[in-house]
Amino acid sequence: MIDRASRDYEPWDGPAALVFSDGLMLGAKLDRNGLRPMRYTRTSTGWLVAGSETGLADFDEKHIIDRQRLGPGEALLVDLASGKVFPRALTCEGQMA
Repeated sequence: MIDRASRDYEPWDGPAALVFSDGLMLGAKLDRNGLRPMRYTRTSTGWLVAGSETGLADFDEKHIIDRQRLGPGEALLVDLASGKVFPRALTCEGQMA
């Protein structure tokens, strides 16, 4: 799906982020230019919030596991069954690494 979408748009189309799921994995991917940032916050209470603006949700600092941002072309993946988070995954030949 991501490969097809990247072929349909020119490099200057954007800025954009894409959120996707196949029912097993959930992901968010930043466009290849990375002109608008995608930030995310993970908490010990099970929340994962991603968006272009900071402060989308107000969490107590003691519950925050990490706060990061995705760079151009990077993706954030979550295995929905296990809850395992794969931060900053890079796409490689149509597969998420």
